[in-house]
Amino acid sequence: MKLKQIFALLGVALLGLSACSKDTPNTNPASSGSLAGSQWEYIEQELEDDGKTETTTTVLRFIDGTKFVTESTSVTTQGGTILKSETDTPEQGTYTYQGKEVTLTTTHQDDGKTVTRIVRLIMDDTNQTLAGTVTDDGVRKGIIYTRKK
Repeated sequence: MKLKQIFALLGVALLGLSACSKDTPNTNPASSGSLAGSQWEYIEQELEDDGKTETTTTVLRFIDGTKFVTESTSVTTQGGTILKSETDTPEQGTYTYQGKEVTLTTTHQDDGKTVTRIVRLIMDDTNQTLAGTVTDDGVRKGIIYTRKK
């Protein structure tokens, strides 16, 4: 009699565990095929000639299957003291995600002209990063976003 009860209890426990596994969302973008709801962060630190350090943190949030928002915050410090903190206006755009490539597209007005900016990033599933290059003030630089959630 006790053996039947033990097997019944084990059966119920296994069914309960298998049902819970279906409720767990797939958080790996490569296997889920979507970046929606994920958040990524890029931190750049620049030492200025006068001994000040400017740290810029850019957060990239994927809103749904086609839209994203970036927000940047810059903090200038010297000797551990915060001298200045600025937050840029959030920038919105659209994206595509195919294979391991993410293409970000933004459009804005500059002196009455429409300027479209395209950034291509490559997904590294193992390290949970998005890496690419951008041109900033005529200088090409590498960027690596690290997944935050």
